Amino acid sequence: METEDKTVTPEHAEQQDDLHKAGRKKARGKGMGTLLLRGKVYQARIVVNNRIYTKSTKTGIKKEAEAFLKNFVADFQTKEEAKLYDNLAHRAMTFQQQVEDAELKKPALSIKATWTAFKKAQNRPDSGERTLHDYELQFYKFQDWVVKHHSDIVELRAVTQEIADEFATFLAENYSANRFNKYVTLFRSMWNVLKGTAKLTINPWKNIHKKQQPSHRKRELTAEELIRIFAAATGELKTLFALGIYTGLRLGDCATMDWGSVDLLRRIITVTPHKTARRTNGKTIPLPIADGLFRQLVSLPTEHKGFVLPELAPLYKHNSALLTRKIQSHFIACGIATSIKGEADKRAKVNVGFHSFRHTFISICANAGVPLAIVQKIVGHSNALMTEYYVHEDLIAFQKATALIPDVISTNTPQVLPAPALPSKLDTFKTLVQTMTDAELQEARSFLARLN
Repeated sequence: METEDKTVTPEHAEQQDDLHKAGRKKARGKGMGTLLLRGKVYQARIVVNNRIYTKSTKTGIKKEAEAFLKNFVADFQTKEEAKLYDNLAHRAMTFQQQVEDAELKKPALSIKATWTAFKKAQNRPDSGERTLHDYELQFYKFQDWVVKHHSDIVELRAVTQEIADEFATFLAENYSANRFNKYVTLFRSMWNVLKGTAKLTINPWKNIHKKQQPSHRKRELTAEELIRIFAAATGELKTLFALGIYTGLRLGDCATMDWGSVDLLRRIITVTPHKTARRTNGKTIPLPIADGLFRQLVSLPTEHKGFVLPELAPLYKHNSALLTRKIQSHFIACGIATSIKGEADKRAKVNVGFHSFRHTFISICANAGVPLAIVQKIVGHSNALMTEYYVHEDLIAFQKATALIPDVISTNTPQVLPAPALPSKLDTFKTLVQTMTDAELQEARSFLARLN
């Protein structure tokens, strides 16, 4: 094994240098550097990118010079790798930016195609058919407004904050706070759902604050007003009004009622209110058919199949606003003002409408002594007082209440009517069992076992 001495003669050094040059390829691979003996001291040498770098090892001992060279080369390799990684990262970022720029240059979702895309989106809120139809009308209102005021805007992503603010101003000037808020809520949702599809970078509706809604409730109808309303009503409109006053159901539930939910023999309507169906997991409620409503239903020239109101049901499903205007026009024709003037330049507020039947119904039930929890369950209100059962005694109390509703329908049918059919004890027991918890069922079993 070769050894080194600190005192090296020039002749010996020259021989060593020649030997080192001859065996360089075997000793070190490419890029690993070389040692050159200059005088009594070795020089570390490396070639990087066609540039030569040298540095004194400050030693004439080859083993120490080799260690120095190894560290010298490692430092350069580390620096070069860092430069390489930086270069690759820069190229990757540049490529990614080029891809994003290319994507942005591609045609994105147009405003005209937005509603179809939203309706097909798998991540949109799960809304019912009626709600989706209302959403569609609201969006097309916005689309028509854009065509009229910003005809150069084609893509949804071109809707800026300024355009959203401008449309919000239009809504505030022409619609109530409630309707304004519905538009804003819908558009916030649509922009979130379509963020990727439409290549949206902002949601301009997030910065638009909702309006505070003033509390206002439609008033009840007097007995004299009810008589006028029903006396002037004809055809399905009269039946619609009868359902409203004698059941307290909302317009949609009355207009789309199916004969399958009407039991004329037992004189009970079983219905799932649409507005609370999701919150109550589709629970149904039984409503006794009062005498006035019974006479109206049995007088209808129908086979008792399909919709109870086959003409008004499609109208409501297609555009509920048309049916609402039809009802309002009827009230006005009866000399009943449907709206009251707002303060200063505020829009007039609806004071009387189909919902007034609901208020009248609730008031009559309350005055008749029907427990508040039962009334709340019947009309579909949701709060802590709602009961989880509907027993025989409650149905009797409710039937007594509906009997107090004025007989405002002009009748052409015989006045001798079959007596109301109350649920049997077995039916009452089945209804109660269906609403009991597991713990209550176990307690009931124990009680029945003790009786035996």
